[in-house]
Amino acid sequence: SLGTGNMLDVAYMGVHICQMTGIKEIDACYQMVTWNGAKTLGVEDGYGIKVGNPGNLIVLDADSCFNAVRKRATVKYVFCQAKLLAETIPKTIKFTSFT
Repeated sequence: SLGTGNMLDVAYMGVHICQMTGIKEIDACYQMVTWNGAKTLGVEDGYGIKVGNPGNLIVLDADSCFNAVRKRATVKYVFCQAKLLAETIPKTIKFTSFT
């Protein structure tokens, strides 16, 4: 199969193919694969972080929608039904002195 199932990859490809290089355009592309995807599937009432919603979400290693797409941000945490399902542990590199 092709791809990883990560919708950020779809957004990343979309901004390049469509030459959407502005911050507002990249933010709009992020919305296309998040909020607008939920609207298309008819699940927007249970979408987003608010009391009563199922608590299914991911936490990205990014400080903005723009940087999430631009840097193809790593998924730090995955929550399902408000329970931590997966966590990405950052790789560490240890350098040894040669002296």
